[in-house]
Formats: sequence, C-alpha cells, structure tokens
Amino acid sequence: ALGDRLLKSDVGKMPLIHASRSRQPTYFYRFSYKWQYSFSNILARNYESYGVSHADDVILVLKFLPKETTRAEDLQMRAALLDMIYSYATTGVPKLPNAPKWLKVKPDQTELSYMEIAGPRDMTMKSSADFGNKTFWSSLGFNENENYNGIYDEF
Repeated sequence: ALGDRLLKSDVGKMPLIHASRSRQPTYFYRFSYKWQYSFSNILARNYESYGVSHADDVILVLKFLPKETTRAEDLQMRAALLDMIYSYATTGVPKLPNAPKWLKVKPDQTELSYMEIAGPRDMTMKSSADFGNKTFWSSLGFNENENYNGIYDEF
C-alpha cells in the first residue's frame, strides 16, 4: 500500500502538472507487462510472481539483468519499447506497433490520458480521473510533502 501512495497516486499527478506548466506536448504510459525477469524478483531473490515492478520497462530495454530473457514475447515487448523511444526522439510523438494513436495529456484537466502497455500486442489508450486511487489517498488528510520547500542551497 505504501508503494501505491508514494508511486501510483503522485506519479499520476506529475504528467498533469507538467502538461499544464510546460505547455509542451506530454505523453504518459503505464507499463503493466509482466516479463520473465522483474525487478521485484531481484529484490526478493526468487522467481515468485509479485506483479509488475517499478522500472521493469527500463530494465527490459537496457538489459540490466545478468540473465537475458529468451521468451519471444519479452523480445517483442523490448522491440516495441525501443520503437516508442525512437519515434519520440525523432518526431516528438511516441508510437507503438499494434497500438492505437497516443493521445496527449490535456493541461488543466482532471482526467489523465495514458497508454496502458500490457503486452506487445496489448496496448490500450485509457483515461482516469482517479489514477492510482488518488481519491482514496487524498481522503486520508495528511500531506507528507508539507515541509518540502523545493529549494536547494548546496550550490
């Protein structure tokens, strides 16, 4: 649950704030594809299925693990993610094979538009006003960031 509060709920706020303040095209995705070697397995030191972990997409693309995946579906997912990175770097618009058109995050909206990447042939454009169960986490009435002023004086 703590991970949901710290990652999912606040991560859902980030693209909305970025789109609103930067006024630049903003795209967001949620990686829900469980591949052969997850970061959760590295931390747990076993191969139990704990679901998708934070940074699993990056680990898959960068071949971070000492073992290389041999599953065809994982290799297809890696290729799709590399296509996404390349298209975004060259055109400013991310594109995935076998996926619908990627919609921008709309500034100043409560609905977050995002691409759900569940597999190399399972990509869906979604939107949510409650990404990461934001409503629940906000209802608890605490703000762990209240003492954070965002000013660094070490330079």
